Amino acid sequence: MNTKLEYLEIIPKKVNNIFILLHGYGVDAEDLFSVGMRFRDLLPNTAFLSVNAPWKCEAGSGFQWFSLENMNLFAILKEIKMASKLLDDFIDEQLKRFSLENKNLFLCGFSQGAIISLYNSIRRSEAPFAVLSFSGMMAETVDTLQNELVSKPEILLVHGTIDKTVPYSMLQRTEELLREFDIPYESYSIDGMGHMINDEAIEHGRNFIKRICNTKN
Repeated sequence: MNTKLEYLEIIPKKVNNIFILLHGYGVDAEDLFSVGMRFRDLLPNTAFLSVNAPWKCEAGSGFQWFSLENMNLFAILKEIKMASKLLDDFIDEQLKRFSLENKNLFLCGFSQGAIISLYNSIRRSEAPFAVLSFSGMMAETVDTLQNELVSKPEILLVHGTIDKTVPYSMLQRTEELLREFDIPYESYSIDGMGHMINDEAIEHGRNFIKRICNTKN
């Protein structure tokens, strides 16, 4: 396990925000970096950091945020909690590095990275500016949210209707949890998309960023 998360970065001369990208199972920071670049024109003076998950992937290549060998929810939540603590430390370090606050933070994840983004963001002491979740889900129960919910960031959910890796039904479950606890979100289903981020998904992400930037600024 890497207790200090490794990452790729693009840092402008002036940094007003941080956009952190969290990849899926069995790949690395390079995999999602190109997705981040699709948002750079909307977010001037933003540092983009793509982070490696802490564990080498059990499948043989890349990294993982949690194991898929034991699909028991409580076993998965235990690993997610450990990974989220490492991510917390990383985020705090980067915010301090640029003298920024949680309100200057964007989290963007795919698959396992989306699960970690959702888990981490609602437990931070103050809400991040926004969370973009592609092909993810909330690995939560009502009880964990009742006991551990701290902040309510604006969340974007994008999911393909033929996703078999994180089943499409998980989108509805996540929406129900977000509604139950009055966490603001936008949700989009993409017909015929599997477990991926296509151009339509990126466009939903871009529109979401435009909207919240116009609303909050």
